[in-house]
Amino acid sequence: MFKAIVGIVLGIVLAGCLVALNEAVVHRMIGGAPLNPKASIDAVAAMLAAIPLWAKIAITAGWAVAAFAASGFAGWFAEQGSWPSFVAGSGFFVLVSFNLASLPHPTWMVIAATVGCFFATYLGSRLLARWPKRSA
Repeated sequence: MFKAIVGIVLGIVLAGCLVALNEAVVHRMIGGAPLNPKASIDAVAAMLAAIPLWAKIAITAGWAVAAFAASGFAGWFAEQGSWPSFVAGSGFFVLVSFNLASLPHPTWMVIAATVGCFFATYLGSRLLARWPKRSA
Protein backbone atom coordinates (compact mmCIF):
# COMPACT_ATOMS: atom_id res chain seq x y z
CA MET A 1 0.00 0.00 0.00
CA PHE A 2 2.84 2.39 0.84
CA LYS A 3 4.40 1.74 -2.57
CA ALA A 4 1.08 2.54 -4.25
CA ILE A 5 0.72 5.85 -2.41
CA VAL A 6 4.29 6.86 -3.23
CA GLY A 7 3.72 5.91 -6.88
CA ILE A 8 0.54 7.98 -7.06
CA VAL A 9 2.18 11.03 -5.48
CA LEU A 10 5.28 10.76 -7.66
CA GLY A 11 3.12 10.25 -10.76
CA ILE A 12 1.19 13.45 -10.08
CA VAL A 13 4.43 15.33 -9.36
CA LEU A 14 5.86 14.03 -12.64
CA ALA A 15 2.76 15.23 -14.46
CA GLY A 16 3.03 18.66 -12.87
CA CYS A 17 6.67 18.94 -13.94
CA LEU A 18 5.78 17.95 -17.51
CA VAL A 19 3.01 20.57 -17.63
CA ALA A 20 5.34 23.25 -16.26
CA LEU A 21 7.95 22.38 -18.87
CA ASN A 22 5.38 22.35 -21.67
CA GLU A 23 3.89 25.68 -20.65
CA ALA A 24 7.33 27.25 -20.27
CA VAL A 25 8.32 26.16 -23.78
CA VAL A 26 5.03 27.35 -25.30
CA HIS A 27 5.21 30.67 -23.44
CA ARG A 28 8.77 31.16 -24.65
CA MET A 29 7.68 30.49 -28.23
CA ILE A 30 4.71 32.88 -28.22
CA GLY A 31 6.50 35.59 -26.25
CA GLY A 32 4.46 38.20 -24.48
CA ALA A 33 4.62 39.80 -21.09
CA PRO A 34 4.30 37.65 -17.98
CA LEU A 35 0.89 37.63 -16.35
CA ASN A 36 0.44 40.05 -13.48
CA PRO A 37 -0.92 38.11 -10.46
CA LYS A 38 -3.08 41.10 -9.55
CA ALA A 39 -4.66 41.31 -13.02
CA SER A 40 -8.45 41.28 -13.27
CA ILE A 41 -10.26 38.31 -14.74
CA ASP A 42 -11.06 40.42 -17.81
CA ALA A 43 -7.36 41.08 -18.40
CA VAL A 44 -6.62 37.37 -18.05
CA ALA A 45 -9.44 36.52 -20.46
CA ALA A 46 -8.09 39.02 -22.99
CA MET A 47 -4.60 37.56 -22.71
CA LEU A 48 -5.85 33.99 -23.11
CA ALA A 49 -7.96 34.99 -26.11
CA ALA A 50 -4.87 36.44 -27.79
CA ILE A 51 -2.91 33.19 -27.54
CA PRO A 52 -2.55 31.51 -30.94
CA LEU A 53 -4.56 28.36 -31.65
CA TRP A 54 -1.46 26.17 -32.00
CA ALA A 55 -0.38 27.16 -28.49
CA LYS A 56 -3.77 26.24 -27.03
CA ILE A 57 -3.59 22.88 -28.80
CA ALA A 58 -0.05 22.32 -27.49
CA ILE A 59 -1.11 23.09 -23.92
CA THR A 60 -4.15 20.79 -24.16
CA ALA A 61 -2.04 17.99 -25.64
CA GLY A 62 0.51 18.55 -22.87
CA TRP A 63 -2.17 17.91 -20.27
CA ALA A 64 -3.03 14.59 -21.95
CA VAL A 65 0.64 13.57 -22.14
CA ALA A 66 1.05 14.44 -18.47
CA ALA A 67 -2.00 12.34 -17.53
CA PHE A 68 -0.51 9.45 -19.52
CA ALA A 69 2.80 9.81 -17.69
CA ALA A 70 1.16 10.13 -14.25
CA SER A 71 -0.98 7.04 -14.64
CA GLY A 72 1.73 4.98 -16.29
CA PHE A 73 4.37 5.85 -13.74
CA ALA A 74 2.07 5.25 -10.77
CA GLY A 75 1.06 1.82 -12.03
CA TRP A 76 4.60 0.88 -12.98
CA PHE A 77 6.03 1.98 -9.64
CA ALA A 78 3.30 0.47 -7.47
CA GLU A 79 3.16 -2.94 -9.21
CA GLN A 80 -0.32 -3.44 -7.74
CA GLY A 81 -2.64 -3.62 -10.72
CA SER A 82 -4.25 -0.68 -12.41
CA TRP A 83 -5.89 1.12 -9.48
CA PRO A 84 -2.86 3.35 -8.67
CA SER A 85 -2.79 4.34 -12.34
CA PHE A 86 -6.39 5.45 -12.31
CA VAL A 87 -6.00 7.29 -9.01
CA ALA A 88 -2.94 9.20 -10.28
CA GLY A 89 -4.57 10.05 -13.60
CA SER A 90 -7.78 11.14 -11.88
CA GLY A 91 -5.85 13.18 -9.32
CA PHE A 92 -4.03 14.96 -12.11
CA PHE A 93 -7.35 15.58 -13.88
CA VAL A 94 -8.66 17.24 -10.70
CA LEU A 95 -5.72 19.66 -10.91
CA VAL A 96 -6.43 20.33 -14.60
CA SER A 97 -10.08 20.93 -13.69
CA PHE A 98 -9.06 23.55 -11.12
CA ASN A 99 -7.07 25.29 -13.85
CA LEU A 100 -9.98 25.12 -16.28
CA ALA A 101 -12.42 26.43 -13.67
CA SER A 102 -10.23 29.26 -12.40
CA LEU A 103 -9.26 30.74 -15.77
CA PRO A 104 -11.49 31.39 -18.78
CA HIS A 105 -10.78 28.69 -21.41
CA PRO A 106 -12.56 28.02 -24.70
CA THR A 107 -15.23 25.33 -24.52
CA TRP A 108 -13.38 23.09 -26.98
CA MET A 109 -10.35 23.18 -24.68
CA VAL A 110 -12.41 22.03 -21.69
CA ILE A 111 -13.91 19.17 -23.68
CA ALA A 112 -10.55 18.18 -25.22
CA ALA A 113 -8.81 18.26 -21.84
CA THR A 114 -11.50 16.10 -20.25
CA VAL A 115 -11.56 13.50 -23.01
CA GLY A 116 -7.77 13.63 -23.46
CA CYS A 117 -6.98 13.17 -19.77
CA PHE A 118 -9.36 10.24 -19.35
CA PHE A 119 -8.20 8.53 -22.55
CA ALA A 120 -4.54 9.12 -21.67
CA THR A 121 -5.09 7.77 -18.15
CA TYR A 122 -6.60 4.62 -19.60
CA LEU A 123 -3.73 4.21 -22.06
CA GLY A 124 -1.12 4.86 -19.38
CA SER A 125 -2.65 2.26 -17.12
CA ARG A 126 -2.69 -0.29 -19.92
CA LEU A 127 0.67 0.41 -21.56
CA LEU A 128 3.19 1.88 -19.15
CA ALA A 129 1.88 0.34 -15.94
CA ARG A 130 2.50 -3.12 -17.36
CA TRP A 131 6.05 -2.29 -18.48
CA PRO A 132 8.41 -4.80 -16.84
CA LYS A 133 10.98 -3.54 -14.38
CA ARG A 134 14.59 -4.57 -14.76
CA SER A 135 15.80 -6.90 -12.10
CA ALA A 136 19.04 -5.75 -10.52
